[in-house]
Amino acid sequence: MAGRANGYCCLGDRDPLCSQGRSALGTIQTACYPGWGDSDPRKPICRILVDASRSMLFSDKYKDELGTWLAERMPGLDNANLPIEATRAEVVKTLLTAAPDGWLGALREEFELSSWRFASELQPLALDETVAAYEVDPEGYATAIGKALEESSAGLGGARPRAMVLFSDGAWNTGPDPSEVSRVLGRLGIPVYVVGLGEANPPREVAVLSVRGPKSVQLGDKLFLRAQIAATGMGVTRLPVQLISDGKVIKERQMVTPPSGQSVGVSFSVVQTVPGRKLFRVRIPKQVDEQDESNNAAGIWVDVIERKINVLLIESEPRWEFRFIRNVFERDPTISVATHLLRPGVGPIVGEGYLKELPTDRKEFTKYDLVILGDVD
Repeated sequence: MAGRANGYCCLGDRDPLCSQGRSALGTIQTACYPGWGDSDPRKPICRILVDASRSMLFSDKYKDELGTWLAERMPGLDNANLPIEATRAEVVKTLLTAAPDGWLGALREEFELSSWRFASELQPLALDETVAAYEVDPEGYATAIGKALEESSAGLGGARPRAMVLFSDGAWNTGPDPSEVSRVLGRLGIPVYVVGLGEANPPREVAVLSVRGPKSVQLGDKLFLRAQIAATGMGVTRLPVQLISDGKVIKERQMVTPPSGQSVGVSFSVVQTVPGRKLFRVRIPKQVDEQDESNNAAGIWVDVIERKINVLLIESEPRWEFRFIRNVFERDPTISVATHLLRPGVGPIVGEGYLKELPTDRKEFTKYDLVILGDVD
């Protein structure tokens, strides 16, 4: 995958400190801005993207030259006891904090640097001369590498970059394929230099990224929920996906994990027979050799309403605003709407859903949970 043609350069086969990687970083000056020199006072932009998703908290073992280099720079480590073990986030932070006198300092002399961290969304990342303000998002279960590349190449701050440096373990699970995005960027003349972290074969990991559904549902109606699930290091396999309520598994479905690790949607529907506020959780049981099961479940609170919300809508004429509000209420199965349309000089509309006369006493009005008074003279 190395080279300018497809905009993707693998630095040292996932070894961020090998001679090939250091050499590739040094060549950004010529590769990303050919012909640039003292005659042009503007500095080209080099975008630095750092993966901050939860998989960066996984630990790997390092030995030989890389293990020695890390042991000399990471507190509490002894290079006499190789191999050493460190999280991918710790390695990234070491690379960034050690960089002012190395590759990062050299880039600053020739380029305007723009730094960003990402999980599902891009966020600014401030890098000063001594400290890397980089932290992993503990809730960053989604890793949108392709999306981060697309957005950062589109001219954040008003100008396109001439090159990008990406620190990641490559465990993307949502959004466009980063390999496809990098090829497009290569054709646009924006090379992507990748510092790969972690093992070539990712650890077995399952995450329930989100559970979506309505905030409320009518008693006796079906509740529809959709969970977004990602799995890495599993290959193509079947996983049980459970829907849990009141501590019991009420439904179970099977999902097939794609080899790419991209997220998959799994849907559930269940008729609600008991009113009240309920927590529905989607869970995948811990898999063999899975390092972390804390992200194997996610939930959503739903109100099961025993009766409909009664709404009284009072208006003079069938104005556009009136028709819009009435249509919204009529489409909601949890709402019962009654309308009194006065129409001065013509008389109220009579028919299904319309009141010929307004309530005349307090008791009749109190059966409505909400009264909306429109443009009434």
